Formats: sequence, C-alpha cells, structure tokens
Amino acid sequence: MKKKKKLKQAVIYARWSPRKKSEMKTMSAVAQLAKCEKYCDFHELDIIAHYKDEGLSGKSANNRPEFQQAMALACKKKAVLVVYSLSRFARSVKDAILYSDQLNKSGADLASISESIDTSTPMQRFFFTVMSALNQFEREQTAEYTSDIMLQYQSCGRRMSARVPYGWGVDPNDAALICKDQYEQTVIKRVLRLRGSGMSHAKIGNTLFSEGFFGRRLPLDRRGNVIRTGTAETRGIVAWTIGRFHKSTVLRIVKRANIK
Repeated sequence: MKKKKKLKQAVIYARWSPRKKSEMKTMSAVAQLAKCEKYCDFHELDIIAHYKDEGLSGKSANNRPEFQQAMALACKKKAVLVVYSLSRFARSVKDAILYSDQLNKSGADLASISESIDTSTPMQRFFFTVMSALNQFEREQTAEYTSDIMLQYQSCGRRMSARVPYGWGVDPNDAALICKDQYEQTVIKRVLRLRGSGMSHAKIGNTLFSEGFFGRRLPLDRRGNVIRTGTAETRGIVAWTIGRFHKSTVLRIVKRANIK
C-alpha cells in the first residue's frame, strides 16, 4: 500500500483598499481569495488558513493585523504564503524584501499569482526583488504624474478638491473654478524669500506671524472641537485656527511652489 503524499501547506492572504474612482477596477478580497484557492488546488497545496484585510492601505504592513497573523502562521508552519499580486503583499521594496527574507529564514515561501512568482528557488527570489522594485517605481511615477496633472489643472483655474490649495480661493462666479487669492499669493512670495535665505520652516511660520501675516482659520464651531478631541494633527490645526503658520503649512507652500 502506497503511503499518501503529504501536501505542502499554504496560507492565503488578501487585501482590499477601495478608492472612489477606481473601486470597480479593484479586485475584492473575496475574489482574490478565490483566485488563490484555485492556485493552491492546481499546485496541490493544502490550505490551512485564510486572512484578509479590508479597507486598509498597504502603505505600511504594521497597520495590517491580518497580514501579520498570516505571516506568523506561514513562518510557524513553514508554509507558502499565497497572494494574488505583489501589491497585496507589500507596497514598498523595503517591506517586500524584509518580509520575504523573514519567510525565507523560517523555511516558508511566498507565491504571487499575477507575477508567477514562487520564492522557493534563488532565481525566483531574485526575480521577486526586481519585480518589487519595478512595482514601487511604477507607483511613484504614477503618483508624480497625477500630482503634476493636478497642479497643471489648478494653474489653469480648475478646482480639483473641496479643499482649495493655499494661494487660491473658490471663484465667486463658478464653484468649479478657483482664482488667485491676492493676500495669500503675497504670503507665498514672502515664504519663498525667507526659505531662499535658508530659514527653517518653523522659523518662517513664527516670522510671518510676527510680521502680521495670518494663515487660514477654521470656523469657530470647529476650533473648539479640534482642541477637545486632541488628534495627532491638533498642534498644526490649532496653530492654523488662531492664524499662526505651522511649519507643516509652510512646508506644503514651499513644495507646491517648487513643483510648478
């Protein structure tokens, strides 16, 4: 009687982070799991667990609890961590290499369906590193292109979001357009002159306030709420509400001016 072959174990992980404009183009976590299950069946892998993070960004792996559990189990069982694509596994080359190395040292492997990657061999691990770098490069290029296009549209007077960039205001004749705010444009010129002299962002904010320049202010009904809630942005927002220029505001002004 032949001894039944023991199948290699697999842990499936999926991540889905919806975005308003591309939500319909993003494969749901359920669909990703289904694809991964078919992959495991074809490659004769014994699925021992499913994990999925929904509505969470993949920018940082530390903020994905299900991913951490999937990693821990795969390492413990020396299993194959199966994902639909590398973008579901990690969003940066640093994280991709870090977690891939963690799997490798534990005797576990990584399989990505879209890129046909299986890190069980040295050549595949090398290919995985190259693909991770290319994916990150593509994301950064897309983000830079999107930012440039938005700035170009804004410079032509188009409103791109509810929050109008500093230096501009909503056109009183058409809410879909923006027009230059002369006061804020004067402030921007002063910020750039101070920055050009080598002054730090924090010192620029204090200098502007001492010279009588004021930033935008939140409505009274929101100021008290912001102070009471004590969120991570409290310091910057409170400084903004009383008219002071927080260093983060100055930084955004400088970056936006340098991109144009």
